[in-house]
Amino acid sequence: MNTSSIGPVYEKLTQILDVQQLRIKNPERFQRITAQLYSCKRCELRKNHPSGHPPVPGEGHGRIMFIGHRIGHNEANLNRPAIGVASQQGFKLILEELCGIQTSAESARELMLQISYVTNATRCDPRQDAPINTTNTRTCINSWLTYEIPLVDPVIIVFWNTNVARILTGLKTVPHGEVFEASIRGKQYSCLVMTHPVSVVHDPAYQPVIRSQVQILRKFLVQQGFYLKLDNQDEEVEHRLVLTKKELLEAVKDLEDSVWLGLDTETGLIGDQNIPDGGLLWWHPDFRVITVQLCGLKDGKIKRSYTIACGFVDSYTRLPVQELTHQDVREALEQLLQKPRKIAIFNANFDVPVLLRMGVNLLSGDYPCEIYDPSILAVRHNEHLDDLKQLSLDNLSKIYLGESKSGGFLTHFSPQEFPYLCIQDPSVQKRVTDYAGNDPVLTLKLALRLIDLLIEQSAELNLPQDEFTFAGYGFRPYPLPGTNPYPHILNVACAIDHQMIPIICEMEMVGYEFNADMAQIKSSVDLYLNKILSEIHSIVPGLQPYQTERVLDLVDNLFERFAESLSTLPILDVHKIVGAPIDSVSRKTLKEAYMSLSGDINAQQDTIKNKIFTFFDTVNEKLTDAGYGKVDFEDTRKVLNLVFLYKQLHKKYSTYFLRFAKQLENNPPGEKILHPSYKQTTLSGRFNGDLMNLPRGGKADIEWLELLIQATFPDQLPEEEKERLTFLNSRNIFDVRQFLRAPSAAELSSILRRMNITQHNLADEPYVFVSADFAAQEDRMAFALSGDATKAKLLADSTIDTHYYNVAFCFGSKHGFDTSTEEGLRQAYEYFVSNDHIYKQRYRTPTKTFHFAAQYGAAAPKLHQEIGPIFAKHGIKWNLQDTIDLKEKYDLLYWGVTQLRQELADVLRKQTYLVYPLFGAVRHALTHRGEVVSSEYLSCMNAYNQGTCAYVNKLAMLRMRHLIHANAPRWQLLQAGGNRFVGFAQQVHDEIVMLCPASIAVEVGQALESAMKMICGPVQPGKPLCFYDTNIKDRRGQSGWMYFASPKFRGVVLFDADAEIKLTLAKAKELHTGETNILATFDKPDSLTSFSKLYPPNVRDEYPLLTYRNPVSS
Repeated sequence: MNTSSIGPVYEKLTQILDVQQLRIKNPERFQRITAQLYSCKRCELRKNHPSGHPPVPGEGHGRIMFIGHRIGHNEANLNRPAIGVASQQGFKLILEELCGIQTSAESARELMLQISYVTNATRCDPRQDAPINTTNTRTCINSWLTYEIPLVDPVIIVFWNTNVARILTGLKTVPHGEVFEASIRGKQYSCLVMTHPVSVVHDPAYQPVIRSQVQILRKFLVQQGFYLKLDNQDEEVEHRLVLTKKELLEAVKDLEDSVWLGLDTETGLIGDQNIPDGGLLWWHPDFRVITVQLCGLKDGKIKRSYTIACGFVDSYTRLPVQELTHQDVREALEQLLQKPRKIAIFNANFDVPVLLRMGVNLLSGDYPCEIYDPSILAVRHNEHLDDLKQLSLDNLSKIYLGESKSGGFLTHFSPQEFPYLCIQDPSVQKRVTDYAGNDPVLTLKLALRLIDLLIEQSAELNLPQDEFTFAGYGFRPYPLPGTNPYPHILNVACAIDHQMIPIICEMEMVGYEFNADMAQIKSSVDLYLNKILSEIHSIVPGLQPYQTERVLDLVDNLFERFAESLSTLPILDVHKIVGAPIDSVSRKTLKEAYMSLSGDINAQQDTIKNKIFTFFDTVNEKLTDAGYGKVDFEDTRKVLNLVFLYKQLHKKYSTYFLRFAKQLENNPPGEKILHPSYKQTTLSGRFNGDLMNLPRGGKADIEWLELLIQATFPDQLPEEEKERLTFLNSRNIFDVRQFLRAPSAAELSSILRRMNITQHNLADEPYVFVSADFAAQEDRMAFALSGDATKAKLLADSTIDTHYYNVAFCFGSKHGFDTSTEEGLRQAYEYFVSNDHIYKQRYRTPTKTFHFAAQYGAAAPKLHQEIGPIFAKHGIKWNLQDTIDLKEKYDLLYWGVTQLRQELADVLRKQTYLVYPLFGAVRHALTHRGEVVSSEYLSCMNAYNQGTCAYVNKLAMLRMRHLIHANAPRWQLLQAGGNRFVGFAQQVHDEIVMLCPASIAVEVGQALESAMKMICGPVQPGKPLCFYDTNIKDRRGQSGWMYFASPKFRGVVLFDADAEIKLTLAKAKELHTGETNILATFDKPDSLTSFSKLYPPNVRDEYPLLTYRNPVSS
């Protein structure tokens, strides 16, 4: 064996790994199988193999066996496996992670072959677009791979393809990124399925995933004794089970001096019900904390973890089977939380309310502790981890620590069984302790590792360090360890995210009352769904609305019918009629012509109704104009419209009404509260949640209801249901917000008692939602970032309708106006506005769609797909060139925004990431072979604006939380010894929703409006990056603005709230009950008089209302 080409690094490898023990024994045996392989013609793959090249054999000298799926062109031409550039880069990454050796990609491959053997499941046909034939794959595996494996005698088989692993092992499912045992031809082998390392070349976001999987391989080789030298081995952590008060006292004493705590819980439902698909419900009465796990960091080491058993019960009597109670654990935790310390909690949105159930209220802010959630830290380090489904504790531990969460423990315990385990059984104790005790250790290790990486990242990105003076404004920018005296700006985003955890928990806890009775229209919906289905079947027997292939067959048939008609015409006439060049007329060429004009063909309603139907309607018009006969396709149009109507009704009804009703089944009897869920671990930093995008309906959505009431079966409907449907039809039934109400005082009392926030009832008074949203937030942020002159003009004059202004500029000249002058532009604007009834749908609607898409850099073809069908619908002839011309005009109108997009694109090309102007959040772009993926330019530019807005929104919520605490005595809230509750109910994009008693709704609204007063602008000479500006006043003369400065801002913009006091989230002025919906606005606070229960004068005098309008009072 010749190792001269890799001599020095090979010597280093032999010092790290026992290369001799990893050698294949008797390698000469491969000569015979290779000779037989070269003459193989057992499957069809050989037919497509390059002429003159034999099938590709395996290669290597070691017993770490890597098995890929198929060969590539380089492998076929050179007759060597994994020889391409991408594969060599993959070996380089594996070598670095296994041995810490850095060398060239080519040398890395040769070095890896000294300890490994590389082969493929199939050895012929390098075409990457060739369809995968399982029969051929099985033939090749059974003919060669099953004989190759015993010759290698692998210490471990690493599969780079899940299907190959399943075929070879015979297992229906195989774990990914985890060592498992499998039988192959009667012999047991250790196996590992991992992502193919070439994925990193195509998408660098996979690098941490693959590195984590190589760490699993490394850990296995360590356990098997193949490493000669191991540096920096962690000391084994001792896991202790705590069952008695004496043991609990010892644990607290041991942890008392820890600067960091790792904390986790194990939970379950005590009762007969099953755990819902959505997971454990921490707000359910039968929810129970089974164990609390803790570990501490002292002198830079984690020595012990403690699993405190406090919730195991007898399966029959439901009585506790251990000495410790929840009260014992609560007192121990409170003792530990009295000292300032940092606490690592994984998925804190779950565990914080879990602790609340035990009486440990981390929402209150009473403890001098700082919470760090590794899932949030991980997303701030690599925001693509959520999209890659890698945000579990197990996956992140593999990625960043090279450790597995469970290590195979607890595999015999189900979530339903866990609370009833016999904790007195020593064998059960060991398994529970090893499993549960490992979680806080991994959580704490992750937090520490990620903090180090974030500090490194901020240094690598050269992010500034500055003192942020947020004191007194509801936000504490605690620095990450190692960044004193001031935090990196990046860490401000982390601190904001972590301090949002109590607010998220509060929103999930409060929820909404869902008026399930009003939503019970199932009998009506079923009747109409059946009626639609009958009509569909009368035209196309057996067609089911959700059969995508059948729908596409109908579309194909349309193209076939039109092709038959057009095939009889002269080809030049066909060109004119179709609107695109076409060589010969067939279904295929007609589809290609359509796609060149309007984009891809799919079964979506928008594509078929707005694009395909429009295309054929246009073709029919041109056929008529040219003197030819039209093609009748009304039968197809009708059936497809019915399909879409069915799917629209069924989807919305099942997604919202039925889903909500199903969720209520998990509630205690009689409780109608829906508890939403939120997460912050998104690409841009915005919230995401299951109640974020409630449908607001529309005319198309309620056509079915009008038909339902006037249809041929009104006698089949109960009279009261008919009346209810009639009312809902007038209000739009698909405005789901009409069914969501503020919880009553009694419902809130029940929830707050259950969560141990209070044991008393709230005062019996009506509660309402107070909602406020930032006015045109993203448009304003676009001005702040670009300094665009047109946006400055539009923002300065609130009487100008932005979209009609765009219409005037882009279309005014077509109507005889000279839009090159200000006077001509003004005249065009007034003309279009005065004829709103004509031009709203014809011009304003498509221009509005165009405005928001173009603002973020959508290309002309994409814009044309959006607006072309709208123009066509209103009889305006519109082609791609018209869209290109419109985009050129629009880019000139908003030249500042256009320049900003170009600058951001240049930055992405240069460094592949963008840093937000405020708080230092980073958006990395996905890349392919070192180049930014084209779709990422638009996505990153969106995030640059929307993500910055998201942090402004979060800060507004933190400021409002501060004002709630400041006004607690005046409002007589629970935290001040009163009997009222004010808290957060929802946050959706630019809207913040509060829950409060109706009697103080106006004041809560005033506080919220005040909290939302913020300014973004350039750095001011002699001022810090954040300061309180008392000079700027809004249109009502009110001050109290927080100014955020950044060199990236080119314009000064005020973000204030357009706020209304609302009884629900709906816009309707009246609900089905006849109640007034909008109670008051800030312009007319007296309109709330009928709901007011005024405070006694001494309360108002003693505790003045505190807002940010007056810096002294705040």
